[in-house]
Amino acid sequence: MKITGLTVISAALIFGALAGASDAKSPDSAAGQAQKAFEPAAAKSRSVRPQAGQTNVPNPADALNRKKVGLAARFIRIPAGEFQMGSPANEEGRGPNETRHPVRLSADFEMQATEVTQIQYFLATGKNPSGFRQRNDCDSGGFRALYGVALCAHQPVETVSWDEAQEFINALNNSQSRYTYRLPTEAEWEYAARAQRPAHFPYSFGFNETDLLDRHAWHEYNAGGRTHSVISKRANPFRLYGMHGHVWEWTQDFYDANYGLTDFEAVAADPTGPAAGRTRVIRGGAWNTPAGSLRSAGRLESEPGYKGNDTGFRLVRAPR
Repeated sequence: MKITGLTVISAALIFGALAGASDAKSPDSAAGQAQKAFEPAAAKSRSVRPQAGQTNVPNPADALNRKKVGLAARFIRIPAGEFQMGSPANEEGRGPNETRHPVRLSADFEMQATEVTQIQYFLATGKNPSGFRQRNDCDSGGFRALYGVALCAHQPVETVSWDEAQEFINALNNSQSRYTYRLPTEAEWEYAARAQRPAHFPYSFGFNETDLLDRHAWHEYNAGGRTHSVISKRANPFRLYGMHGHVWEWTQDFYDANYGLTDFEAVAADPTGPAAGRTRVIRGGAWNTPAGSLRSAGRLESEPGYKGNDTGFRLVRAPR
């Protein structure tokens, strides 16, 4: 497929405008300003048209093979630390696979402030597998039709398998040399979700009080049967959005009911889960799940090929 200079420049602007940015804004900043920062050039990309002699509009994903670009997304530096992973025996909604144990994360890491959005996924792959992508699925002003593909641009990409998340990550890693992207480990995910709040808190904001839950999370009683903008609820104390509810999030770990551990007393240093397995861990709950599934310790297993409109992902990155 022929790629014009205009197309390559447009794709580079879309990807590169915020590559390497970190979130210095308060989670209480105006929603419009925050949304502009997360998706800086989505509207401009609609202006690309076929040039004389072209029969197809160029796919922006093709530009990844021509230009070294990064992911236009905010990443938050999460400090190293220790925490109690899992839940206490008396926690409401607790599952049998949440045995509490001490974990140490020995180094800081950077986590994406939101779930990967539909436009981010599309610009890396040329695809949008999401079930919620038509105009009537989108929040006000969020619909885009780019290169013939419908998008709810600022809503999380979903209906994406663990394997497809890996394909997306490989595309990013092959497109630039500044960062290595990956899924978070299960321990990193729970540590980030808890955000150094007291160990007895089932959520980063405290306990299951309706007003607090509704301010921080999309769940089965307030989501209206679909996803929404990735920054439409309050961030947690680490300034991460959507760690409770919205969409389940893939992690890197294979699933094991005991986290791949045999000793729950010793501190697990930088755990990565069992060495092998059949299923992967998903975390966080979704727009169609009750409050108990949104707890920081809540965990489920899923086949890596599963694709549902309640499951997406976010990234962790490290400098190369």
